[in-house]
Amino acid sequence: VLIKSAQELKDYHKSEEKELEQIIKGIADLGTKVIVSGSSIGEMAMHFIERYKMMAIKIPSKFELRRVCRATGAQAIPKFIVPGKEQLGMAQKLEAIEIGGSKVTVIKQDRRVGKVATIILRGATDHLMDDMERAIDDG
Repeated sequence: VLIKSAQELKDYHKSEEKELEQIIKGIADLGTKVIVSGSSIGEMAMHFIERYKMMAIKIPSKFELRRVCRATGAQAIPKFIVPGKEQLGMAQKLEAIEIGGSKVTVIKQDRRVGKVATIILRGATDHLMDDMERAIDDG
């Protein structure tokens, strides 16, 4: 894109803003309540996400993103576009809670949709944690 004047820059910015709003509005029109992203979410995108009363979660780990997709029945989309209804996932409940001083996001799901479970271990020493992890792996 070659911009030669300030007016062209303004017009370009407005067209980008309008396109972003159309994508987020399209996502909201599907009944989506939460957008899960594997990369950062820009300020303008967050503005429109909040305008359409949705929540955004950033999961930088590809492994964790795959787990969320498997648990919710969603399909990961590599581009920021309006997905098809069949690509959307579903969760019974999503909440942010604090466990042992760490804030975590918990996705609760019906067992029929996704069979993924997370076990949270807490212990006083690293040695105790290693023993518990080994016991779970052996089980």
